[in-house]
Amino acid sequence: MDKFYHNLSTFPTMDSAAKKLLRVGIDPDETSMVVDIRGRDTQGISEGFPVRVHKDAWKADKGGADLERDWVTYIGPVTSRGGQSPNFGTFPSLGLVFNKAERLRLFGFLYDDQLETSENASFDMGLGAEETAEQRVETNQSASNAQQLQSKIALQILKMDRECGEVLINIWKEMVAHSTNMLTLEDNFFHDFEAYIDSRIIDTGCLGGVMLFGLGATLTDEEYRVAAEVLRPCWASLALVNDYFSFEKEYREYLEKGTRITNSIWFYKQARNIDISEAKGIVREQINGFEQGFLRKRAAFYEDSTGKSEALLKYIETWYYVIGANTHWSSDCYRYNSVPKVTRDEAPLKAEQMQSVLEELTISGSSTPNSQNSESPEIWAGESKATTPTVSETPEETTNGEGLDTELLLAPYEYLRSMPSKGVRETFVNALNLWFAVPDKSLQQIKNIGQILHTASLMLDDMQDNSTLRRGQDAAHIRYGQPQTINSANYLIMWAAEQVSKLESPACSTIFFDEIRNSLIGQSYEIDWKDKMVCPTEDQYIDMVEKKTGGLFRFLTRLITTLSRKNKTFNLDKLASNIGQYFQIRDDFMNLTYTKYTDQKGFCEDLDEGKFSYLIVHAWNREPTEDSSRVRALFQERAKNRGLNREAKEEILAILQRTGSFQYTETKMQQLQREIDEEVTRFEKEAGIENWSLQLLLYKLYTN
Repeated sequence: MDKFYHNLSTFPTMDSAAKKLLRVGIDPDETSMVVDIRGRDTQGISEGFPVRVHKDAWKADKGGADLERDWVTYIGPVTSRGGQSPNFGTFPSLGLVFNKAERLRLFGFLYDDQLETSENASFDMGLGAEETAEQRVETNQSASNAQQLQSKIALQILKMDRECGEVLINIWKEMVAHSTNMLTLEDNFFHDFEAYIDSRIIDTGCLGGVMLFGLGATLTDEEYRVAAEVLRPCWASLALVNDYFSFEKEYREYLEKGTRITNSIWFYKQARNIDISEAKGIVREQINGFEQGFLRKRAAFYEDSTGKSEALLKYIETWYYVIGANTHWSSDCYRYNSVPKVTRDEAPLKAEQMQSVLEELTISGSSTPNSQNSESPEIWAGESKATTPTVSETPEETTNGEGLDTELLLAPYEYLRSMPSKGVRETFVNALNLWFAVPDKSLQQIKNIGQILHTASLMLDDMQDNSTLRRGQDAAHIRYGQPQTINSANYLIMWAAEQVSKLESPACSTIFFDEIRNSLIGQSYEIDWKDKMVCPTEDQYIDMVEKKTGGLFRFLTRLITTLSRKNKTFNLDKLASNIGQYFQIRDDFMNLTYTKYTDQKGFCEDLDEGKFSYLIVHAWNREPTEDSSRVRALFQERAKNRGLNREAKEEILAILQRTGSFQYTETKMQQLQREIDEEVTRFEKEAGIENWSLQLLLYKLYTN
C-alpha cells in the first residue's frame, strides 16, 4: 500500500473549495497524505475525487488486528477478511482523514464482515437500547460471545469520550432499529427510487457518528440540519456505490440461498424489466449525478465560512474525502471482489445445482466471504426471515379456546411488558453466561423466570407505595384496579414457580423458595417502617435491601451456577448482593436528583410515599438537630395529608444537602462500585477471560 502514498506537485490534491478551508486553518495535509490513484479503474465512478490516507493508518490496522484476536478468543477462527483491501488496508484509515490519531484504533469494527454475518446480525455495539418485550429475542451462546466483542468496543468508546461516544451510540441505535424494523416487512416493495434512497440514507448516515467521535466534536441541532441539507446527495451516492460494488455478492447469495436483495440495481432491473448490465449503467449515472450535486452544495456552503464552527466544516469535509475512499476501497476490497462478476441474468439455483456454484466461488487460499450487511432490510426478493420467539410465551391456558382462560390474569403483565425497558437483568444473565456456559434452553428459561418475577414485583411495589406512574405511564393498578393487579401478581409468582420446576436440577426449586422468602421478608419491613413511620438504622436498611432487591439478582446467579457446565465452584452471592444494594441506593439517589425520574414518576415521588430511602435514613439518624427534627415533622405532615407539596419536598432536599446526605450516599455508591469491580476482576482471573458485557453493563449503571 505504501507505493500509493506521494506528495506529487503534478497530482491534484485539493479543489478550490478545499483550499478555502485553509484560510480558516483546516488543512488535510496535517493529518493525512494523498494516495496516488492514477490508473486505477473504478468503472467511471467518483472520478476526480481525491483519496487520502491518515498518517497514523497503522493504528486503524492495529485496531482491526486486535478485533481479529478478540474474535478468536470469544468466538473462534477467523473465516474471512472481507473488510480488508489489498491496496488500501482498512476503510477507517482511508476515509476519516481528520480523525484524532488515538481514536482510529477503535474503529476496527467498521466494514468488518465477520461482524455482519447472519449469525451476528444483532451486532449493535452493546448499546442497551430500551426495547419492548416483543423486540427482545433469545440469545444463544454464539451470539452472547459476539456481544462480548461489541461490548468491548462500546466500553472503550465511552471511556475515551463519553459525550461523543453517546452521540455515536445513539446514531448507531437508530440505524439498528431501522434495519430491524425493515426486516419485519414482508413482500413490501419500494415503488419509487426516492423512497429507496431515503431508507438507505439512514444506514449510510451512521458513519456520521463515527466521524464526530473521531473528530472529538459534537454538533448542535441547527448544525445537523444545515449539514443534512448539504450532505444528502453525498449520502445517496455512498449508498448507491455500496449497491454497485456489492451487487455480485448479494446476487450470488440470492441465487444460492434465495435471500432477498436490497439493491438499487435490482430495483431498476425489476421496475423497468431490463437486464443487469443496463441497470448497473443507470445506477452509475445516478451515483455521478448525486456526486456532482454534492460538490455544488459543498462549494456554495464554503463561499462564506463566517460563523460556521470548525466541527461543522470538518464534518462536511470528511464526507467529501469519504466519497473517493469508499469507491476505491469498495472496488478493491476482498468482500466484494472475491465473487465472480455477474455476466448474465440467472434464476435461483435448485438445491442440486448449488454445490457447483459454491465450488466456482471458492478462491484458492481463502474462504467465501460471509454475507454482507445482513442487518440491512432484505426486501424485493425471496422469503423473509422467521421471527424469533419473544422473551416468554404465555401459558397454554390462554390459547385453548375453551371456557375461561388466563387473558384477564395476564393483562396487567402484558401491559407492563409492552413498556420500554433497558433489560438489565436479561443483560446480566447473558453476560454472566460467558463464564458458565449454561445450555441455551436453560439460559432462556432463567431469563423468562427472572422477567416474570420482576414484573410481579413491579406490580406489588407500585401498589404498596401508592405509585401512580410506571415509566411515565399509568401503573398497572391504576389501569386495571388493585384487585385484578394483585391477582395477576399472585399468578405470576405461581407461574414462575411452575417454570422453575421444569429446570434440570431439583435444587432450583429450593433456590426459588429461598429468595422469594427473602424478598417478601425485606418487603414486609419496608412496608412496616413506612406505615408506622419508624426509621430503620443503616444496617437494617442494608439488610432489607439485600433481601428485597438483592434477592432477585441472587436468585438469577444461583440458578446460573446450579445449571452451569463449567466454573461450578464460583459463588456469586456477594457480587449479586452488592449489585442489588447499588441498584437500590442508586434508585433512591436518582429519585431525588434526576430530572428523568421526575418525568417518569413525578417530582421526588419517594418523599410523597413516605419512603425511608438511604438518604432519609442518614439524615433522620443523625444526632438530634434542628434539621433532623424538621425532617421528622415533615414526614408526620405527609402522613396526615397523604403527600407533600413541592415546597415541603424542596425543604427536605435542602436539609439533605446541609446534612451531607447526598455526599454520604455518593460515597457509599463509590464503595459498592469498588467492591463490585473487585469481584468481577477476581472472577475474570479465575475464569481466564475478561467479561466485557458485564463491564459495560456496570459502566452504564455507574454513569447513567
